[in-house]
This record gives sequence, structure tokens and C-alpha cells, in this order.
Amino acid sequence: MMDAVNVRENRVVAHCVSVYLPITQTWIYGQLVQMRRYHSCVFTNSVRNVDLFPFSEVYLYRQCGDRQLPALERVFLKLPQYPPTYAQGMRERGVCLLHAHFGSEGFRLLTIRAVLKVPMVVAFYGYDVSELPRRGALRRWRFWLRLLFLMADRVLAEGPYMRQCLIRLGCPPRKVHVHHLGVDVRKLPFAVRGFPYHGPIRIVIAASFREKKGIGYGIEAFGRVASKWNRLELVIVGDGPLRPQIERQIAQLGLGDRVRLMGYQPYERLIAIAQESHIVMAPSVTASNGDTEGGAPVFLIEAQAMGLPVVATRHADIPEVVQDGKTGYLVPERDIDALAERLEYLLDHPDLWPELGTNGRRYVEAKFSLEQQVAKLENIYDDLLRRRKGAIG
Repeated sequence: MMDAVNVRENRVVAHCVSVYLPITQTWIYGQLVQMRRYHSCVFTNSVRNVDLFPFSEVYLYRQCGDRQLPALERVFLKLPQYPPTYAQGMRERGVCLLHAHFGSEGFRLLTIRAVLKVPMVVAFYGYDVSELPRRGALRRWRFWLRLLFLMADRVLAEGPYMRQCLIRLGCPPRKVHVHHLGVDVRKLPFAVRGFPYHGPIRIVIAASFREKKGIGYGIEAFGRVASKWNRLELVIVGDGPLRPQIERQIAQLGLGDRVRLMGYQPYERLIAIAQESHIVMAPSVTASNGDTEGGAPVFLIEAQAMGLPVVATRHADIPEVVQDGKTGYLVPERDIDALAERLEYLLDHPDLWPELGTNGRRYVEAKFSLEQQVAKLENIYDDLLRRRKGAIG
């Protein structure tokens, strides 16, 4: 049941996602549960993992199929739109603001936003900035992106790199703001890393098995340094369409006993694996279809909060998340030699691990804490509602 005070004060935000909630989108859940001055409800087209992400107000509405789309929309954009019941449900719950997670969700909400006449925030996260605009005819996508930018009241980017990408796609600079994804540092146990003289020396990668994650480059780099440390192992948490290719690579390099593929893991297990690790690697690249991180992997933020030194690529907004030389090391994309060299340097200099890890924790606390970032998000909501009230008044 919705809090009567929040309804009366008209401070209800509809968080809109196409699926509630993929196991990899923990940051969205963090925003929902951390809200203090606004009441959150979720509107979605599909529900999964509710045991991992329990939330009291998740409303399921089916989207319209192509046959129900207006002819012009079918021609220019093959994205299903949400039915009128979406707007009706939002009205019943006193929604005063829409928060679309991913640009594609923003597209689907254009009609709803026009019907409700409430402000809309659209948060971009990666593929919707890099891959989506390259699908189909470029002119068609640019047209619809510009329409989205016109109707959205605020566009959120994870970092300055993504912000510039959105501006190049046509978003007015005044509308697009950097809003970092936050992590709950209170739930991320910090530990000073030291060289393990017994047991495995563990490097961890946490990523979906997609081209932009660059996992193959990470495995190749690991293989080049593994022979020097017989207790060195690589743990990869994740899964995806490239798994057969990755398995073949591991076998061809003779690393079957040194690389462990863990599949997707619940968040608590992922954190436990990070606790048992010593270095985190993120070899992200720009994929052949143009897909990028857009921002940066959230796990990089979480791992630094836990004290892990980082080896990652200068890709998208990773340089905003990892301070080169202070919390870890950055190398060019697809540069296996540089990846291997930085891994070897860290392994040869474990005396650096405590300082890098401590710097990482402090940096995350200062710039990426969930409490801080959600408070900033609520300030964005405040500003939009003040502007709307002023325009009406």
C-alpha cells in the first residue's frame, strides 16, 4: 500500500524499466531502496529475480505489439509502446515524475509522458548511447533520439565521456547532467590486500560475456603472466553469448586449470568472491558494432571500495572511476602487452597493494557512495518539480 503522506505531497516517482530486474542491474535497485524524500514505484513489462530484488510496489503492464502502433511509428521505429493502462496506473498512484532507466525505455514512454504531462528523467547506461544509435538506418535513429531529447526534461549520464557522447547525438548540453552510479559502501567490506604466501593469488573479472567486455584480451594477458606464479588463478564471474568462444580460448591456451568460469552469481556471492581476490581486471573495449560501456562497470567501483587494486582499459568513463596510478592502472584498449605488463608489475610489487586499495576506498566514499548519489538524484527531482510548478503557476 502506498504511503498516504507521499501521495498527498505528490512525491511519487515511477521508475520505468523494461525488465524488473536483470541480475546485473543492481544499481537500479540501490536507487529504489535508498530513496528517502520520494516514494518509488516500479512500472515494468516483465518481472524476474524478485527474490534477489524484493520491492513492494512493482506493477506489471504489457506493452503493445507492432500491430497497435501508429503507422508512422512502425515506419520509423520498431519499438513497442506502452498501452494507455500504463498512464492510468500512474495516475492512480499519484505519480509526479517519470524516471526511465535506459534510453530505449525513454522511447517507450514518450506517449505516456505526453499524456501525463509530468517531468521525465531519462538515464542512459551504455548500449543505448553507443550501440542503439547505430542500429538500422542512422538517420532514423538520430531522428528519434532528437525527439527523445526534446521531450525529456533531464538526461543523465554516468560520467563526462558519456555526457559528451549524448551531446554529439544531439542532446542539448543544458539538459544532460553527469550523475554517477552509487554503491552502498556500508555493505562492501574493506580489507587491505597483502600478498598471499599460502593459497591462490586471485585475479577477478566480473562481466557479461559480450565483445565490449574484452574478456578474451584479459585471458590472453593472464596467460602471459601465469607461468611465473604457479598459484595465480583467474576467476571470471558472468556468462553470455561468447561463452563457447571463451571456453575454446581457455582450452587452446592450456589454462583450463588456472581459469574458473563461475557463471552469473547472486550479488552476495559476487561480493564474497571479490573478498577472496587480490586484483580486479576490466579489459573493456569498443565492440565491432559500436557498443561500449558508455559509463563504467559498477563492479569496478565496488571492487575499489573493497580495497582491490585495478588493472583496466582507458575506455568510456572508466578513467572517471579508476584513478590511474592512485587506485590502479589504465592501459589502451586491446593492448594485451600493456595489460600483461601492468598485471606483472602489480604481482611483482605487492607492497603497493595497500596504498592503491586504501586510495580506492576513499575515492569511492567521496564520489560514488549510494547515499550521496541518491541524495543528488532527489535534488534533480526537486529542481524539475519546482520548474514545473513555476511554469504552471
